[in-house]
Amino acid sequence: MLPGTVVLYKHTWHGKIEIFHPEVEYAHVRDTMRDPCYICISATTPGSFVFVSEEHTNEFGDALRVPIKPEVDDNIVTSSYYSAAATHGQVIWKRGDE
Repeated sequence: MLPGTVVLYKHTWHGKIEIFHPEVEYAHVRDTMRDPCYICISATTPGSFVFVSEEHTNEFGDALRVPIKPEVDDNIVTSSYYSAAATHGQVIWKRGDE
């Protein structure tokens, strides 16, 4: 896992995720932040990561993805969405890794 705390700010939830991705449930984002199936390097935002949950899916079976941007003290959630596309970069951590 990434060092530090993963943080989801209210303005990101209410001002972005709820508006642009209303199908995403808060509890599923929280679960993915705390216990992702795997973490990969973001293919679209240099220096960022994507937490992926294959346990939380939409009606099409698309995995929940939670992009994370590392900051000085915390790791900040920047969005959350469902996607079937495996457009992420290298997997750097999987559940069960020590």
